[in-house]
Amino acid sequence: LGPLEAGDDAPGGLGGTPRYMSPEQRAAFDAARRGLTVLARVDGRSDIHSLGRVMYVLLGGSCEGAIFPPLHHVNPAVPRGLS
Repeated sequence: LGPLEAGDDAPGGLGGTPRYMSPEQRAAFDAARRGLTVLARVDGRSDIHSLGRVMYVLLGGSCEGAIFPPLHHVNPAVPRGLS
């Protein structure tokens, strides 16, 4: 699936794991479930957001909640530069 533009019909096959979705992907996912159009562009930046969440969980143990403390506070073995 390529980028989705604002105003596109939300594809029925759009999916993913909600806690790892970027906000714009989550909005498009919700729009698809309701048969609405996409409100904001969804592109490769959404993949980078999701990868960041996966890395945070691998290194920090959890991505629950809306605020994520710096990784070096959660896991002292994580270098500050990576954090």
